Amino acid sequence: MPDSGFKERYRQVCARLEAMPRFSTVGARGANFALEQIQDFFRDTGTFYRNIPVIHVAGTNGKGTVCSMLAAVYTQAGYSTGLYTSPHLTDVRERFRINGEMMQPEDLVLFFDEMDSVLDRHSLTFFELTTIIAFWYFNRKGVDLAIIETGLGGRLDATNIVTPRMSVITSIGFDHMEQLGYTLSAIAAEKAGILKPGIPYVTGDVPEEAAAVIRKAGERCGAVAVNRLVLQESLPTDVGSLHQSTNIGIVRTVVTTLQEEFPVITQDMHSALKNVRALSGLQGRLEQLHPGLNLFFDGSHNRDAIESVCNYLAGRFDLSRATVVVAMMQDKLNAETLASFDVFSNIYYLQLKQTRAATFRDFRKFLPRARSMDVSREALAELLETAKTELVLFTGSFYFYSVVSEWLEHYKTNAPDK
Repeated sequence: MPDSGFKERYRQVCARLEAMPRFSTVGARGANFALEQIQDFFRDTGTFYRNIPVIHVAGTNGKGTVCSMLAAVYTQAGYSTGLYTSPHLTDVRERFRINGEMMQPEDLVLFFDEMDSVLDRHSLTFFELTTIIAFWYFNRKGVDLAIIETGLGGRLDATNIVTPRMSVITSIGFDHMEQLGYTLSAIAAEKAGILKPGIPYVTGDVPEEAAAVIRKAGERCGAVAVNRLVLQESLPTDVGSLHQSTNIGIVRTVVTTLQEEFPVITQDMHSALKNVRALSGLQGRLEQLHPGLNLFFDGSHNRDAIESVCNYLAGRFDLSRATVVVAMMQDKLNAETLASFDVFSNIYYLQLKQTRAATFRDFRKFLPRARSMDVSREALAELLETAKTELVLFTGSFYFYSVVSEWLEHYKTNAPDK
């Protein structure tokens, strides 16, 4: 049992991280789209990240799911497998997992105890710091392999200091255009920045305009294109999506390409795909929040992802009778992105506390029949009652997850009298 001194130190560490500006809360001024700062840090400490075999994954949508699937497969196959993803949903330690288990508080405190003097000499963003923590943690624990997800883009992402065993670009679509560009070609060029000389890479089902840019980038740097395996039959997985056949095809391609260094038997891969959530810790992607209710959360926040989620759920539920509760960032609001919500019977909106959060007034400009979300116990009870027979979907932002979790926990402990 940690003593009071450790608890206070851990509280200080968490407060320090929480106080750092980050892209999710303040936008571009909380980010650094360059590699110099993180490279300077590793010049001070030594490049211990090079000790870790890495699979590097970028993409507009699907990269978190593909990372989790890969982590599940290699964990099931018996490898000590690190997984670095973002954003976290309720606890920063979710970003750093080994075999599905998130980092222990003692390890997070130890990082700061060891690195405080070096950190004081560097001006790092939140994402740069968490990337350093991930590599420190995986190196210290001696993982066999680490699955590393880019934060935003690829070329100038802090994770792009690695030379991986294989690179993956899951998809190309419109998101973060202010940072990455306003055309698929421009966005693809940024994602293709993770390709490295002599390193194999695979892409998902991307538009030809983007695919051509990626191919040219690969040819210029000498990366080795690998054809994605196309599934002849669907493989069962506990992660629902219209695009899971493509994602599983990517995973099978990576496993096949790296088979000599990291052998995986077919039985382990099939078993892992059925248990991705348990083996990797995946949350917030078409997650059923209660086993007895049609209550789902998905963090989709751009047009392609939201459309995909709604189309998938339309195959299981009558959306004309369903309820959607949305929370979004201001820069995500546009008619095309929000069009998929119009089929829902009930549309509610909640404004999050982040500086970037869209207001109800702005959201309603696109969906005039939307109503402001009532978070009273009675309103939540009504939602849960609805979820016994009809779909209730929470969506629009991964930053909404902690709020929904608090609602449900509060309801459990303060349920209204029958």
